[in-house]
Amino acid sequence: MPDSWGYIQIAENLYHFGAFSQSPNPHNLYPDSMRTPLYPALLWVMYVFKLNIQWLLLLQIALNVHIIYLVFLISKNLGLNLKASLFASALFSLSLPSIFFTNTVMTESIFQWMLVVSVYYLLQNNSKQRFLAFLNFGLAFMLRPAILALPLFIAFGAYFKNSGKKLIVSSLLIFLLFPAFWIARNKATFDKFMISPVLEINLFFHYLPEFLPNSEMDAFLKEKTKTEGNIPLKEWLHITRSYSFKMIKKYPAKALLISFTNPIKTFLFPIRSYFDFQFKKDFSWKIENNMVNRILNSHWSTQIAIVFQILISLITLLGIIYGFPQWKSYWLIWMFAAYFILTSAISVPDPRFRVPAEPFLAILGGIGLNKLIDVIKAKKATS
Repeated sequence: MPDSWGYIQIAENLYHFGAFSQSPNPHNLYPDSMRTPLYPALLWVMYVFKLNIQWLLLLQIALNVHIIYLVFLISKNLGLNLKASLFASALFSLSLPSIFFTNTVMTESIFQWMLVVSVYYLLQNNSKQRFLAFLNFGLAFMLRPAILALPLFIAFGAYFKNSGKKLIVSSLLIFLLFPAFWIARNKATFDKFMISPVLEINLFFHYLPEFLPNSEMDAFLKEKTKTEGNIPLKEWLHITRSYSFKMIKKYPAKALLISFTNPIKTFLFPIRSYFDFQFKKDFSWKIENNMVNRILNSHWSTQIAIVFQILISLITLLGIIYGFPQWKSYWLIWMFAAYFILTSAISVPDPRFRVPAEPFLAILGGIGLNKLIDVIKAKKATS
């Protein structure tokens, strides 16, 4: 995976040169602005102890198995019965995006585990556990900054639902120390208050081409050429950010439509592209622009995987729809599920964006499936 090599390159440069850099050139180890440090640090530890990559994958698989158990415990803590809790665990254990990314050198599986651990802590309704949850959110931020707004939403919801308001505020401040540290590092390194240029990358390189008309493409490509030159990060950020917002203001209806449809596509998007990437050389994929044609010309193993994923997604979706009337009782789970689906609104639809939401989608699916089965049984009993 291309992103995997980025993490590995940082770890190698940390190990050999003590430099947090993605540069493959040891004579030009410019600092990295894209990645937060936790995952590269984990890979660096593996270099220090001479561990091969299989040990990392085994760790991620173990954490994935632990998530299955935590999903069961969280379901029980929510007051679900045994059947609904088992449904939730089963749905998550069959999540193909989670299974796939657990076996890659990517942040998805560890990040997913940290989120589920945090929810488990929050549901204990204990001051120490809540503190640990927000501390864990801070560590998760150092793994993937996409989490940034989620603890703020959780703290806002908890502030108006619970009496321990001072504890909520202090716990939130613990979380905010982590973004503050990283922003300070970036200010010192790049003379810019920022977390990461990922937002600008998603907006400029992925979001704009989705809705820009052909008449704007020449101007867009000229701006894109500027960003590909050797320019300072501050100038790069200014170009991408200003042009993106200019085009969004110019075509608000089209931009809004993409923002609305991308989360839906993310939920439904098959994991085909990642299988293509892994097996393309072995199976000689026929390249097609049309998604349906690409699937039809894929290897049978990919087609089976896609059918399997769609089947599990439909079962989960059925459960979510049927359990929706109870959403107020499970607002925390809904918040986690929705947050990571909706963040795909400003990028290309990708099963990677769905991975952090998978455990919570499984819990919501389990709630609805249990209710649906009970209704069916009740109707049969009265007929």
